[in-house]
Amino acid sequence: MASSNFSQKETEGDYFYEESEATDFLIPPIERGRVRLFFVLVFLISLFFLGKVFYLQFPKGSYYKEVAEGNRLRIEKIRANRGLIYDANGKSLVKNRTEFYSVKMPE
Repeated sequence: MASSNFSQKETEGDYFYEESEATDFLIPPIERGRVRLFFVLVFLISLFFLGKVFYLQFPKGSYYKEVAEGNRLRIEKIRANRGLIYDANGKSLVKNRTEFYSVKMPE
């Protein structure tokens, strides 16, 4: 059998393995300072984004609300340029004609 980091004990035909010591690991354990540095960096980045969200929501919130309403409610006049419609024989069915209406409301 190939050599391993575990020692074997035989008990009634079954094999059990003893646990290895911490020195048997292939990857050294992460230093406590690096773990602490990682969590401090995650905390600072989270704090930055929370601060940015707070800034956009409260001091600048009314400005961005107006901008959003302006984007949502926009009045544009779109002229409908319609063409002429002909039947299969080339006879004009619909023509464009400019008309002006004047209405007087009774008082």
